[in-house]
Amino acid sequence: QEKKSLVVSLVKEGGLFLDNTPLTLEQLRTHFQTEKVQGVDITLVIRADKEVPHGRVVEVMDIARSEGLQHLAIGTQAK
Repeated sequence: QEKKSLVVSLVKEGGLFLDNTPLTLEQLRTHFQTEKVQGVDITLVIRADKEVPHGRVVEVMDIARSEGLQHLAIGTQAK
């Protein structure tokens, strides 16, 4: 099975990006569905500005889980 990492970035202004492409939550869900149909084993890395509300990060995690993604990670930056 092909393995793939996807990076979702959340910014404080409310934007959501998948590998630098702006998306809505529904477009993100559709992308996950497409990848799963193709049999790709996805690791999702979520990166968020520190000002992003926790609930927004949880929304992305919930969508990933509901679409069958089993591997989630939180991206961090060294200070």
